[in-house]
Amino acid sequence: MERDLLEHTLLQLQNALERDDLEGAANIIEALRPADQADVFSELDEEEQVALLPRIAPEDSADILEELDEEIAAELVRSLPDEALIPIVDEMEPDEVADLLGDLRPERAEFLLRSLDDPEEVRPLMFHADESAGGRMTTEFLVLRRRMTAAEAIEAFRQWHPDAETIYYLYVVD
Repeated sequence: MERDLLEHTLLQLQNALERDDLEGAANIIEALRPADQADVFSELDEEEQVALLPRIAPEDSADILEELDEEIAAELVRSLPDEALIPIVDEMEPDEVADLLGDLRPERAEFLLRSLDDPEEVRPLMFHADESAGGRMTTEFLVLRRRMTAAEAIEAFRQWHPDAETIYYLYVVD
């Protein structure tokens, strides 16, 4: 994000927070791209972050947590109540959830894991160190059928994960 725009956005955000307008502040954050959301959000102090994150749409809050430095995200998550955290974590990518839960007390991590819509997407990833091959893998992948045309495959891919950021490889197996 360009520096002038960042400063203008931060000024708007600070004004909203000074007026205790958390909904207005959330709207300002939600209007930004995910990477910009995290940049702006990281400029807030911890108290403001804890107050604001649950007010932001869960999918945007999930993007922010995924983009923040891991230590900052872990500290923020430790400060949030479970009822605010569950809908956010449920929107995160399974590998990111596994990393985040690994930074929490085991009993809280297990409670949050059980609260997810699909805990079995995350559970296998929790047994691997963050920087190992297992810690970097994900349980989400797309399978295409042999008889699909290229156009059908592309359309299936678009519908499967329209906002995917980290797809670098396509494996064709026999």
